[in-house]
Order: sequence, then structure tokens, then C-alpha cells
Amino acid sequence: MKCVHCFIELEKETRDHVFPKSWYTDDTPSWVERWTVPSCEKCNQKFGKLEQDLFVRLVPCINPKKAEMSGITNKLLHTFEKRPHFLKWLLANSKPYTEDKKPFPGLGPHPEAPIESQLYIPGPNDLLMPVLEKIFRGVEYKISGHYIEPPLNLKIYHVFEEPEEVKRLLNFKSTASLGPGFRIERVVPGNQTFPIFYKTVIWGTLISYSSIDLIKNET
Repeated sequence: MKCVHCFIELEKETRDHVFPKSWYTDDTPSWVERWTVPSCEKCNQKFGKLEQDLFVRLVPCINPKKAEMSGITNKLLHTFEKRPHFLKWLLANSKPYTEDKKPFPGLGPHPEAPIESQLYIPGPNDLLMPVLEKIFRGVEYKISGHYIEPPLNLKIYHVFEEPEEVKRLLNFKSTASLGPGFRIERVVPGNQTFPIFYKTVIWGTLISYSSIDLIKNET
């Protein structure tokens, strides 16, 4: 068996949570499976740190009143109590919105509050992309057993508004029930094996698309 992330053969297997344990809402039913996949200890530790760093940057950017956020803000406050350096970093790096600030899709500014009352947190792209790649690798392994390694290639896309033509052409359908915090949708157009398209929604806010396809040889 190999690590889903770095593909080394495992002498000692650890289990990586596809969606971090701390990201599940407090009203996630007990019967919902917390998906795990085989991982080496090095990758597990690396992504665990990235996930925690990303958590404290994402959660303040999402409306805490959303039903899909049940208990998540309390988890953030608990994290600040245990690790106050996260709060110090946020306070030191948050700034008022200006016209040149382009927020990440879904993360603000929020129309329900005056823009002058909201703060801009430096974009989490350096953390978000590797964590999303990790999630998509785990989801595909869990659903189909595929390792996303050559000749397979993973690409991730973000949009501010979901194009209607994408919804219509791909006809995404719910693939897995992982509680109110996460939604996973998967489609393979026609009767093909590849490409595979995914759509994930995290906490009812952060929408990401991905494609898994064979690497094309350039001639």
C-alpha cells in the first residue's frame, strides 16, 4: 500500500483524514463516516499543520450564522485559547478593505455588514491550494481507489460565481454525505473513464472545482 500523497510504499501506515477532524460541524451525525486514507507519517504531520494554519485564516472570513458553520467558530475560539499566537498573527495582519483588495471567492466582503466594519485577512492561497489538493486526492482514492499520480494530473479551479453552463453541462450530483459541513459532487462525462470532475463545498461557502485527467503528451 502507498501513501495517497507522496506515493511511497508504506512500511508503517498512518491514516489521514480527508477532511480534517476539527473542520466537522458539531451537529455532524454520529453515523457519518470521517473518511481516512493511507498516508505516511511525514505527509500526515505536514498536512495536519497546514490544515490548522488554514483553519484559523478561513473561519474568521465566513459568516458564523450559516447553518453549515455550526460550532466551527467556537472551535476557532478554543484554538485561540490554546494557541494565542494565532490570534496575535490575525490581529497583526488584518487590515481594512480597500478597492485594490480582491478577496478569495466566498470569503468576503460580506453584504450583510458595512464594508468599513470588515477586515481583510491576507489571502490563504499558499495554504488553501495544497490542502485542497490533499482533499481531492483523498476523495478520489476513497471513491474510486485511484492514486492521482502520473499519468494522472489534478487541477483545481475557483470561481466567484458558478457558471450556469458548467452546472448544466456537467450535471453535478451529490456523491457522498459527509455531514452539513461538506458536500462532494462528482461527474464523469459520457461513458469515459477520464476526465473526472469534482465540485466541493466547504461550510456552505468555499466552492472548489477540480479535474482529474490523463497527462497529454506535447509533440
